[in-house]
Amino acid sequence: EQGQQRVVVQSSVPPESTGAIEQCRALEALSNMIEPFAYCEESGLTFEAWYNRFRGVIAVGAANFDEKAKVELILMKLETGANALYRQLIAPADPSSISFDDTISKLSDLFKKKTSLLRTRWDCLNLQRRSGEDLAAYGARVNQATVDFKLKDLSEEQFKILIFILGLQDNTEKSIRTHLLNMQDKADAKVVTLQSMIVEAERIMQIQRDCSIGGLGDSVH
Repeated sequence: EQGQQRVVVQSSVPPESTGAIEQCRALEALSNMIEPFAYCEESGLTFEAWYNRFRGVIAVGAANFDEKAKVELILMKLETGANALYRQLIAPADPSSISFDDTISKLSDLFKKKTSLLRTRWDCLNLQRRSGEDLAAYGARVNQATVDFKLKDLSEEQFKILIFILGLQDNTEKSIRTHLLNMQDKADAKVVTLQSMIVEAERIMQIQRDCSIGGLGDSVH
């Protein structure tokens, strides 16, 4: 009779409840395989880098999860500050109401490198080995910097402009260099040309010469 009673009890559990329990256990097990995400722009710890690292594990482990469980997995791995910031960003929406793909997209935008692509390229071209830095570590930085450079997205004209600006190394040209970098960063890449940069640089130099003669300083507008 006891055996029969156990059979009755087990068969009374709805199949969907059993599936939910199994998914919960699988979710916990998968979560334990993934390191938490903590945002640190200076160290390159962006959400995109973190997700790319565990993308394969998530794709395989969460293959049978429903959308909400996949989203829950990602949110479980956000450290407290990042989790709170994300929830503030999407408020009043509930995180579970946002699809998995949109969640990944929003987190990638929120926890990304804040520096512009132009600045990233500029830093890459100025990359140097640090004093006492291990060659393997230096090589790893070079590799990551060139990946972030997005060379395939760089037009020939944009590359000419970068080289042009990079060559303005005289101390008296610092303000010109900064101005041209800002100009390139804010303007439509398709309309900025090397010739337009030359014209702008000459304009600024002329203003500086005029200001020097008139004792008006060297501010550039």
